[in-house]
Amino acid sequence: MESKILGPLVTIGMPVYNEEKFLSATIRSILEQDYSNIELIISDNASSDTTENICKNWCKKDKRVKYIRNKKNIGAIKNFYQVSENAKGEYFMFAGGHDRWSRNYISECLNVLEKSQASVLAFPSIRWIDKNGLELNKDTPFYDTRGCDPIIRFFHVLWGPMTPIYGLIRTDKLKEVRLDLEIIGADLIILTELCFIGPFTYVPDAIWYRRSQLGQESRKQRVQRYNKQLFEKGSLFSKLFPNLKIPFELLKSILNAEFNLADKAAILSLCILSMPFRYYVYRK
Repeated sequence: MESKILGPLVTIGMPVYNEEKFLSATIRSILEQDYSNIELIISDNASSDTTENICKNWCKKDKRVKYIRNKKNIGAIKNFYQVSENAKGEYFMFAGGHDRWSRNYISECLNVLEKSQASVLAFPSIRWIDKNGLELNKDTPFYDTRGCDPIIRFFHVLWGPMTPIYGLIRTDKLKEVRLDLEIIGADLIILTELCFIGPFTYVPDAIWYRRSQLGQESRKQRVQRYNKQLFEKGSLFSKLFPNLKIPFELLKSILNAEFNLADKAAILSLCILSMPFRYYVYRK
């Protein structure tokens, strides 16, 4: 007797590099979701620890797990995007190799997207945890842009956290945006182009337990870390001005968006006024 497919296939893309410490618990958290029609694609960026063995063991245990190992380190961003290229599901989500999720994470987000056809992604509540799994006193703001026009949706993305990129996304919509930008702020570009397509939906009953491995990190420290990962072999100019490409890529996103000229002009004005404060004055 064949098992029934209870709903559309959901692809989870997990880029990893030396994640042996929490990886098994993370994979288990995904495979034990109360929504079972999933595939987990793990892209290993040439890890030097036991990540490879852990992944291969899980492949033997559960046929829903697919494992890709890069012969050499292709960089964090390329590895991040590689998992989406192999997605077969109608819906897609990125996953970190050290986080956990409530058992209803996928089912709750999927239920919302199935009912709200205009929404392009659904994202959960965030609870920060430490290396021991204990919750931290740290808040991440959320926003729900259903019913908002493109200008308001963009305003939320520009000034809000980038965490919705780890929400459940319609795969066909994700393929409409640029996923190949090797710049600091690539997540902003992706979310901008997605918000121009449709609204984001907040799902408070689904929970993403996001693990903080680096302790308290200032924005400056975070940018320096990203800069080292992306531009370690880059030009001096890229190292000194890591955010400089963001306005130009945002401009491309705005000009290529499919809405009227008045909205484009309003969004461009918002960018011109906001970008200096967002990236060079404002510090969170």
